[in-house]
Formats: sequence, C-alpha cells, structure tokens
Amino acid sequence: MAQPTNPFDLLIDQVRQAVREEVRSALQQGAAPEGAKAEPEPEWMRAEDLAKKYKLPKSLFDEKARAGEIMRCRPGRHILINVADAERFLRSYAAGGGNGKDH
Repeated sequence: MAQPTNPFDLLIDQVRQAVREEVRSALQQGAAPEGAKAEPEPEWMRAEDLAKKYKLPKSLFDEKARAGEIMRCRPGRHILINVADAERFLRSYAAGGGNGKDH
C-alpha cells in the first residue's frame, strides 16, 4: 500500500528549488548578500572608531599609539591608527603577549 503524500511537499520542493536558483544567480552575478559590506575596511582609523569597533576604551588605543606599540600618523587634525597593527597588538595581547610587541 502506498504511503499518503502531504499536499504541501510538492509546494515546499518548488520553493526550495526557486530559492536555490535565485542564490545561484546572485552568486554568479557577484551580488553581495544584504547586510554585507560594500566597502573594504579602512587601513587607518581614529582611536574612537577602533574603540567602538572592538568595544574597548579609547584610551587603550591612544596610550599604545603614543608609546609606539601601534603605528600612528597625523595627516591632519586627527591622529590615525593603523588597523592591521592595532589588530596585531590585540591578538598578541589576548594571547598573553603583554605589551603586544613581537619578540
């Protein structure tokens, strides 16, 4: 005896197939998903922006930049901190490296 089929199974399969095709089409066209960053991360940021991004005190970035542990520059009014250098420092600090400098 054949098992009774759910009438919604066919509809669900058709919806799944349509979603697969839309995703495949979007990926082939290079479309970014909603909420994805359209711009690349900046190389330099202000201490305030780094503090917001990492949810850490602004003074941490100011002090480490002033001490020379994080690369900084002052192209105008604001002091900018190198994001890659700040991330390197944070990784080293989180790993127990203390001051973040490579030995």
